[in-house]
Amino acid sequence: MTRLLDNLFVLEFGAIFAGPYCTQFLADMGADVLKIERLTGAVGRNLVGNYRAANRNKESFSIDLRSDRGRELGLALAAQADVLVENYRPGAMQRLGFGYQALSELNPRLVYCSLSGYGSKGPWQDLPGQDLLIQAASGTR
Repeated sequence: MTRLLDNLFVLEFGAIFAGPYCTQFLADMGADVLKIERLTGAVGRNLVGNYRAANRNKESFSIDLRSDRGRELGLALAAQADVLVENYRPGAMQRLGFGYQALSELNPRLVYCSLSGYGSKGPWQDLPGQDLLIQAASGTR
């Protein structure tokens, strides 16, 4: 059976829930999703149920993006990807050499999706953002 996103290669740099949950939907629709994790594993792996709740239908690969070899591997993957999804704090991917500008020059057809709790600009841009923190800040209960 052919699925909507068959043959789409998605590279995920996701933490906790927003990025992984987003790419899980893409994987459910047939995309090949490769989750890039740090050498010690994904941040969400140690949260009970979270990892399984947002990572079905994906492959995982650990890379030290701060090392020369890890950066080289990451860039080679980004050059082949159709879509990249990241949800680190604003500026983190740029500091690693994987920001939109660098990767769009390497791979002009790359769709780059950046998710963050409070956006990439404004007074709260550097604050960690995840569901419970955002609910508390907004007054949602």
